[in-house]
Amino acid sequence: MAFVLKFEGEDSRGKVWSFKIGDIEYILFFTKAGCMRGGDYHSKRQFNSILQGTVRIILKTQTLGDIPMVINEGQSMTVPPNVPHYMKSLDDSWVLEWHELPKTRTIYEPYRKIIMESLENAKKT
Repeated sequence: MAFVLKFEGEDSRGKVWSFKIGDIEYILFFTKAGCMRGGDYHSKRQFNSILQGTVRIILKTQTLGDIPMVINEGQSMTVPPNVPHYMKSLDDSWVLEWHELPKTRTIYEPYRKIIMESLENAKKT
């Protein structure tokens, strides 16, 4: 089964590609050290595999607040449904992400604001 790697874009944080295998869309992204991505949540589980580098993923829980998790190269994690999250690359990193279907995306404004401020700061450097 062949797939087409589609370039989704580039900004001061890095680059993003996507491809589909069957009905599942996979997102492959390169993120520079210190930069952030995310600020959303999904109605189904999200999966992340760290192909290179180290990232910190912040999960928003109702009972414990912000929970930081460091994920290293070669490790994977699952973000539960309806849990707001964002990621900060601690090193230059390559991450593969996919979602259970149907894929949904809802912006979580408090985290999205952090991401957008980070993006603006990255543009200045």
